[in-house]
Amino acid sequence: MGAKGSKEALPELSATLNEKLTTMFQRMDKDSSGNVDRTEAIAFWGKNFAKVNANAMFNEVDVDKNGEVTLAEWLEFWQNVLKHKYTPEEIEEEVDSMLEGGSWVDWNDGRST
Repeated sequence: MGAKGSKEALPELSATLNEKLTTMFQRMDKDSSGNVDRTEAIAFWGKNFAKVNANAMFNEVDVDKNGEVTLAEWLEFWQNVLKHKYTPEEIEEEVDSMLEGGSWVDWNDGRST
């Protein structure tokens, strides 16, 4: 693809970060369909403002607004976060927090919750 119409390349995720993000996605994808829907996301957050967290996540990650997040959308979202000057360590820290029941973070990445 030429320069016209091409979008800026997204940074690559480290193997460690990719693995952690994939683990989080798989924990949300309870039925192993390869997609996470709002019901699964709400279940992932349990009682910790589950609907608020799920809605915030979907507002940022579900770019095609089809009500499901694919692994590709999920990983691309995090690549976009990296592009906006966050470090892999900052992302890993927040992902660890979410895996332990923490809330979704509104990243300053050009997208809005």
